[in-house]
Amino acid sequence: MKETIKTNKEIADYLISKDKKMIKVIADDIVVEREKESDYFLSLVQTIISQQISSKVADVICKRISVLCKDKVTPAAINKLSDQQLRDIGISSFKASYIRSLVEAIDSKVVDLKHMENLSNEQVIEMLIKIKGIGVWSAEMFLIFCLGREDVFSILDGALVRAVSHYYFKDQPVNKEQLLKLSKKWVPYRTYASIYLWNSLKRF
Repeated sequence: MKETIKTNKEIADYLISKDKKMIKVIADDIVVEREKESDYFLSLVQTIISQQISSKVADVICKRISVLCKDKVTPAAINKLSDQQLRDIGISSFKASYIRSLVEAIDSKVVDLKHMENLSNEQVIEMLIKIKGIGVWSAEMFLIFCLGREDVFSILDGALVRAVSHYYFKDQPVNKEQLLKLSKKWVPYRTYASIYLWNSLKRF
């Protein structure tokens, strides 16, 4: 059974006490769950694969690479695959090079996935963006959906920006400063505020 990130009434009440507009964001969806990924390497490979393609296509390719790796996607398993094998399952040359970059970073200890839990959010981001193809947004999603950090809000996430624009700025454009100022209200539960905002998108 997969672990989840789960909101609850206590968190909802806290966010509403700090920000009354959260009442509309949360509505009746007090308890919202999102799956966590315990396999950090697999998560990063999937992140690279998913860039700039639909989630449906990404899911198909992720399943294909799992089959190629005999259901265990590891740096060693990736090293056994040729670039042609990766291309044959739909991974572009650029993304194949990014996956190779990830493997190289792990093998050379530039990235240490085993001790990520001991690092601060800033240290995790700084480490992960050394990997070609992994940017700040990807690193922030790793913080949330792999490490389960409770206080992360990504101003680079288009869905979050859209939700904030809708509920707080009457669907008008929102700038970085506005997003950062607003998100400070939700400390130390910015991740849960993000989950509520993502969930709210289904209503508009």
